[in-house]
Amino acid sequence: MVNWALIVTLSRIALVPVFAFVMFLPIPKKEWLAAAVFCVAASTDCLDGYLARKHNQITKLGILLDPLADKLLVITALVFLIGKGVPKWMAWVLIAREFAVIGLRLIAPKSPISPSFIGKAKTALEMVGIVLIILKFWLGTYILFFAVFFSIVSGIEYYVAARKWFRWRVQLGIKQR
Repeated sequence: MVNWALIVTLSRIALVPVFAFVMFLPIPKKEWLAAAVFCVAASTDCLDGYLARKHNQITKLGILLDPLADKLLVITALVFLIGKGVPKWMAWVLIAREFAVIGLRLIAPKSPISPSFIGKAKTALEMVGIVLIILKFWLGTYILFFAVFFSIVSGIEYYVAARKWFRWRVQLGIKQR
């Protein structure tokens, strides 16, 4: 069922190639346009969650697409920014964590594993750091460094929560479908 929250999430996914296209443009001041597109896309993350909760329109498709949209946006930005304020190692850590979390969610799609405060702080730091790096502000790299730290901590939280969930299912003899 299509609802406003899902439309907002799909718009974030649609903005990923727009962001990538702008990053390729050979025009002066493209950084400001790219940052604007990124900010609009990033802001839809809060909006879709708000709409889904407010109107009680949380759907399985939305639960799947929302984090996927975030990861597509962040990974695309990080790939473009490697060597332009984002060191390779930093991009690898952040991207690896995103794929690890995607993997956990695919293995345990019905688990009650939800983003923690640290995971949300990581996302906020990541978004702010990326925008600052796009705009070539030196502070962005330092903010992204903190995002790496929060990324590792929240990744461990996801792993521990998934491990407890799997252990609980094994103890109860519940088979994965």
